[in-house]
Amino acid sequence: MNEIVNIETPTIALYVPEATENLIKASLSQNTLKAYQRALSSLTTWLSGQTLSDTLLAEYITNLHKTGKTLATIGQAVAAVKLHTQH
Repeated sequence: MNEIVNIETPTIALYVPEATENLIKASLSQNTLKAYQRALSSLTTWLSGQTLSDTLLAEYITNLHKTGKTLATIGQAVAAVKLHTQH
């Protein structure tokens, strides 16, 4: 039996000072940052001009899974969005 899950729960926006954001980004390797940039680029292409929302991100993640992307790739996409939306 499939369980219905409410994914439309409110989220709390996390705002961090620019200096803190820079520290977070500095702690990531250049390869990780490049992977995040590729993930954001792919997401932007998939969005085709739509504004990102929680619902669209969930649809994108589902699409990645359906097209055979690994959990690591899906995790990178989520992490890239989180890092990008922190400011």
